[in-house]
Amino acid sequence: MQLTMLLGEAGLYENPAGWTYVTVGYGLSILGIVAYTVSLMVRGRRLARRVPPGQRRWLTDEGDDQP
Repeated sequence: MQLTMLLGEAGLYENPAGWTYVTVGYGLSILGIVAYTVSLMVRGRRLARRVPPGQRRWLTDEGDDQP
């Protein structure tokens, strides 16, 4: 017998039409996307600090690059 069937017979587990797998799947997917987003943000900020101040074109507001 499966563990879920044993737990269900004992009244400790209820699986309404297989939604447990769907919920776990969505939860893991969302967790993976959030973890990847955080890692990209941390890596991007770390790399942005390494760019020399004279080459930070997207941060200048003095009009250095304006024709």
